[in-house]
Amino acid sequence: MKNVRFISVAVIIVSLILTSCGGINKMKDGASILKYTVTPAVLEMHGGKVTFSVTGKCPEKFFNKKATMTLKPVIKYAGQTLELPTKAYQGESVQGNNEVISYTGGGEMKYSATFDYKDEMITSELVMNASIQVGTKTPIEVPGTKIADGVIATPNLVSKDPKGVTLKDNFQRIKPDSKMADIHYAIQQSNIRPEELKQEDVKKFEEFLNTLKNNPRATLKSLQLDAYASPDGALTLNEKVSGGRKGSADKFLTEKAKKAGLTVDANIYNAKSTTEDWDGFKSQVEASSIQDKELILRVLSMYSDPDVREKEIKNMAATFDVLAKEILPKLRRSDLKANLEITGYTDDELKTLAVSKPDTLDIEEMLFAAGLLDNADAKLALYQKAAERFPNDDRPKNNAGVMLMKQGKIAEAKEAFESAKAIKESDAVNCNLGAVAMLQGDMVKAEELLTSALGAGEAANYNLGTIKIIKGEYQAAVNYFGAMCEGNAGLAILLQGNNDGALKNLECITDPAAVVYYMKAIIGARTQNENLLFTNLRSAVGKDAKYKEMAKKDLEFRNFFEKETFKSIVQ
Repeated sequence: MKNVRFISVAVIIVSLILTSCGGINKMKDGASILKYTVTPAVLEMHGGKVTFSVTGKCPEKFFNKKATMTLKPVIKYAGQTLELPTKAYQGESVQGNNEVISYTGGGEMKYSATFDYKDEMITSELVMNASIQVGTKTPIEVPGTKIADGVIATPNLVSKDPKGVTLKDNFQRIKPDSKMADIHYAIQQSNIRPEELKQEDVKKFEEFLNTLKNNPRATLKSLQLDAYASPDGALTLNEKVSGGRKGSADKFLTEKAKKAGLTVDANIYNAKSTTEDWDGFKSQVEASSIQDKELILRVLSMYSDPDVREKEIKNMAATFDVLAKEILPKLRRSDLKANLEITGYTDDELKTLAVSKPDTLDIEEMLFAAGLLDNADAKLALYQKAAERFPNDDRPKNNAGVMLMKQGKIAEAKEAFESAKAIKESDAVNCNLGAVAMLQGDMVKAEELLTSALGAGEAANYNLGTIKIIKGEYQAAVNYFGAMCEGNAGLAILLQGNNDGALKNLECITDPAAVVYYMKAIIGARTQNENLLFTNLRSAVGKDAKYKEMAKKDLEFRNFFEKETFKSIVQ
């Protein structure tokens, strides 16, 4: 009898313990209906990762004092399961290091995790599995509960095609040009000596005049004649001499112009004489190495009267002899100058020559002509030809790299950019190398190069903004994009949650791609604006049918999946 009574008492005690602490089966049943709050409610991808948090509310008298409950969330997608890290909670009587949930008061189980996103996860579920264990007994598995859908991957709408920077040409269709010659005279003489007409500059000047009439691209804008006397001798004599030199040079110039068939009138011809060329004298002395150079210059600065100047300088007898031999003869002259404009090839001529006779073009014409060509292969060929003909110019190599990058020939593009950089390092070339790094998936190197190349302007900022979207740093992206009207700029604003700002930016794009309409459809879904949603979704799938399948799975539109209009667009 004593033994029977003892067993009965023991059973009663165990029963009381299980009742007071909540039986394991009771806890299991309660665990399957626990309410979980997930943030965000629909899983989202940012920076290539999905981060979420879960709060499970444990009611009073739920958590057995001797139990340990382990949360085992998983992501189910495309027939696969991704197991996430587990987290355990324990009752008040368990000896362990896990967070404690009170039996009488209940509490909250908090969980958070981050996992790498895969494209297949766009249609997925977050399922919360759990197990309950008392001591060393076999854990009891709690049936899994779906607690969230996933994954919204709107950041993947980013265009990953970086912008390249083409180095500019210095092409001028109308170029100013000039030809000059000097006729020198004997002291106090104004007649042109025959030997002067045989000087190389005079002969070339005459030849130049003869070619003007038959050159349809050359336009004579002005002829200038300036006759001078040196500042030695009497002023009246020098006035007569300089005037005579003007006359003889004028006769020579007008006769040669007439012979060349040129019309010389007052509108383009100007002839004048300078009695004493003190300015020329000063310039010649400054450029010389004569002994009393500084003293002569001081005299010129102290006195403005020509007679006083001449007297003071002649008082330096030895120095004046040097001046008479080396300086003064150069001042007894008539300067002839023809100013003209050379009109270059028309755009049509340049396009023809760029393909048929590129060797006839100079570097500036080749670079400019490349910009006129519509055919990408012809443009690339012209840049490569220019790089071959002008190997010390970084521009054709860089520009060829831009074309290669657009054609997806990334390794060749990188080689071209590095060749350009070897000639001359510039922000433009570094920006392009940063773009190559982006295309090769090296975002660290790309960001380093682009940050060093902000002087390249909009392209560097655009590329950096794109990288920031990929990394999930949306405010930084918005800052880089600034006021650009670009799909990526609008996307960055949208990802910040600024629907109105994103729509305003996307509306300013002049030739929107399908993805721009798709983003505007998302804004319509987020703001419950069905007209905005359906109008733009229809435009997106009209431009690119791939957006039908995308929209069917995109949880941005989850509240509209059953709408007949939505179905009609994506079917």
